[in-house]
Amino acid sequence: PEWAGVNQKKDATVLYSFSGPDRGIGCTMVFDGEKIGNGTIVFTDSERDHSVSFNALLNDEKAEFHGVVLLEPKESGTDVSITITGDVGFHLANRYVILTMDQIIGSILQEDLESLKALTE
Repeated sequence: PEWAGVNQKKDATVLYSFSGPDRGIGCTMVFDGEKIGNGTIVFTDSERDHSVSFNALLNDEKAEFHGVVLLEPKESGTDVSITITGDVGFHLANRYVILTMDQIIGSILQEDLESLKALTE
């Protein structure tokens, strides 16, 4: 919650619960807020100093996504990128929303990366 888009800066009502191991595969965060909705994020894979994969279920499992945080070491630090993929199924409204997802989710992920950078520097 310190750097993720589902934080109290975006929704002061958000509550979190955590389960599974403290870190690594199976680590789970559940969140619920009036503005950002609810969801579950579960780490599904990790490769030390390279990547972390996760699944996210959002808004009572109406949307399911798979994400990868990729770390690319450089001489002057580490480049970090986030990729999210998902299936919107045959629901017509969701298919129209997906056309704007890069604009919507892209700005949120950019904020997440900037917050992560600030925390690590």
